[in-house]
Amino acid sequence: MKKTTFLVLLIITIFLWDCDSYASEKSVIEPCLQLIDINYCNLSISDMNAQISGYVSGNSEVTNITAKISLQVKKGLSWTTIKEWSSNSNSDSLAYQFEWKVEKGKTYRAVANITARTKSKSESRTIKSTEEKAR
Repeated sequence: MKKTTFLVLLIITIFLWDCDSYASEKSVIEPCLQLIDINYCNLSISDMNAQISGYVSGNSEVTNITAKISLQVKKGLSWTTIKEWSSNSNSDSLAYQFEWKVEKGKTYRAVANITARTKSKSESRTIKSTEEKAR
């Protein structure tokens, strides 16, 4: 009886330990996208110019893609939008590129709010670039 109890407790402990390690590896949950296949938003800073570029591709059902792109500057722990652009495509893909002067020593990022539409449904996603410091 003691051996059986010990084995049951050992199996439970191993199971819980394994689940715990798996959960910590998968801490970020990404939503399952049905209409948007590929999406990215990049920011690079050169000669005090911020260059924002991105691309969105939908599946074959997508007939329209819109994007609202923001350039943001970090102020303390929060972000403030300093410039906004919008772009639209009546097809299943959209590429965009914008440029804006930035100030030396400040940290910036780009944020793209994209929406893909079909005749009967839509899907939205927010994409953030990496942070870049103007040097």
